[in-house]
Amino acid sequence: MTPSALPRLADLIAGGVESGGDHVCHVLSRQRCAALDAFLSAALAAEAAGDVPSLHAAHRALSLVFSVATRDLVERCCAPHRFLAVAAICEFDPGLPARPRHRLHLLTRSTLVRAIEPDVPELTRRAHLLFRLGFLKDVLAPRMGEDRFVSMLERLVAICRSEIVSAVADMGHISSSM
Repeated sequence: MTPSALPRLADLIAGGVESGGDHVCHVLSRQRCAALDAFLSAALAAEAAGDVPSLHAAHRALSLVFSVATRDLVERCCAPHRFLAVAAICEFDPGLPARPRHRLHLLTRSTLVRAIEPDVPELTRRAHLLFRLGFLKDVLAPRMGEDRFVSMLERLVAICRSEIVSAVADMGHISSSM
């Protein structure tokens, strides 16, 4: 996919969303998210080329996708190798007077401090996901304008927190010292 295809893709996604949106989520999620990855790569290529109209189209397309997104698709968008590209697209909201620098914040100011020993990989993965879901909910999503999407993010954040608390509670040596 090329950056010049982003405006047409936004139109196709708009048509898919109008007819229910399930097809859009399915297409983006199939084949290990190849279509989602191609979309994100095209948006990053548009940024590298300075193609602002295509980036605005990518933002519109992402907003439409998020308006019908499933839990699975949202978690896939929050994967470590995709999240910075999602944040990049959100920086090109045509409704903002100035471009925010979400990626700069994520890359220079955000750190996860390990609070328990030993390191439990699944717990660490869930903590990272919780941070990305929260950042998406609190920083990126409010400009997307969809109450349904923000509500889903709130539920996903609550589920992720619950999973982390349950995992910590199941670790006897940690919960007994609390």
